[in-house]
Amino acid sequence: MNKKGIELSVNFLVTIIIALVIFGFGVKFVYNLVSEVSELETLTTDNLDKRIEDILCESADKVCIGVNKKVIPRGEFGVFGIKVINVVDQTEFQIEINPGDGINKQGASVPNNKIKFKYNTEAFDLKRNEERSLGIGFGVPKDRNIEIESGTYIFNVEVKYASGGRSVYHYDTNNPIYKIYVEVP
Repeated sequence: MNKKGIELSVNFLVTIIIALVIFGFGVKFVYNLVSEVSELETLTTDNLDKRIEDILCESADKVCIGVNKKVIPRGEFGVFGIKVINVVDQTEFQIEINPGDGINKQGASVPNNKIKFKYNTEAFDLKRNEERSLGIGFGVPKDRNIEIESGTYIFNVEVKYASGGRSVYHYDTNNPIYKIYVEVP
């Protein structure tokens, strides 16, 4: 009789332990699900933009500007990202940005010398298959004394090989000039 009682008690304990383990896995699953949802809620739009810019850049591109057009209101500052991937032996690179044409809402050409921009002008080394992401900031003055017409302002971005801190010739000969469009409402 005692043998049957002990066997029944052991079976009951094993069943309880299995139930607790399954319950623990269920709690962990729900916790992971809720934490992923809360991570999505805390993710800022800037982080999303950065992740999307990485997705937009194909691995075969030597130079990539993920998002090349942004609306920047007066008094605001916008940042564009550029990624350079070195597919040759270790070498120096340098970025040059020059204002292109501006086009107002009526389609007429306007001077593009009022929008301020800032970027790293120094040459940088990259080893073979190494990549570097750089930021380019554009600021539209709010000051009413500086007349800036509403429209689209174009900036030409060139990535060049560098030698002794000076840019020499274009890195990507298939597409030597990339465009960034700053739209002022």
